[in-house]
Amino acid sequence: MNNSNSIRINENESKENKKGVQIKINSLDLKEEEVRKKKAKAFISNSFNIKNKKYSFGAIIYYKNIKKNFSGIVDEAIYESMGTPGAQMYGCIKTIEEALKLKITDMDIFCSYNGVKKIANGNWDIQEEGTISFDKYLKEIREKINLNFIAYNGNETNDARFLAQKAKYT
Repeated sequence: MNNSNSIRINENESKENKKGVQIKINSLDLKEEEVRKKKAKAFISNSFNIKNKKYSFGAIIYYKNIKKNFSGIVDEAIYESMGTPGAQMYGCIKTIEEALKLKITDMDIFCSYNGVKKIANGNWDIQEEGTISFDKYLKEIREKINLNFIAYNGNETNDARFLAQKAKYT
């Protein structure tokens, strides 16, 4: 969609918001009011390298005029041992850390794995060491940042998955 009421955000572009402008992020709309309120959107996915048996994560944060891409290898044993759920929880933690560096106080986190949303929202039987650790982390960090977890698979999580796939080979 290409009209004068939308601006495309990417790593190489920064534009000032004007009243009534709507920022289009692939298939999601981020309204200017949310931008002014410092509402951020983050998309997280993961990948697995069958050769070295390592999980990786990829994440994208959209905040104001910023698009921050990052990825990494899951290097904490309690998350590494959990496979996909652990990789996504680890990716969430790293994303929240990046959000705090950007002074974000309110963020929607879109995960490609529905279980992370359930764990984060208290709708999961938390028994494993990794889920216990993740739950404890979220309870502590929510004093600094408002977080809303959403299960979502779309273009943005595919972009995050691409970052995770690149990271798994580093």
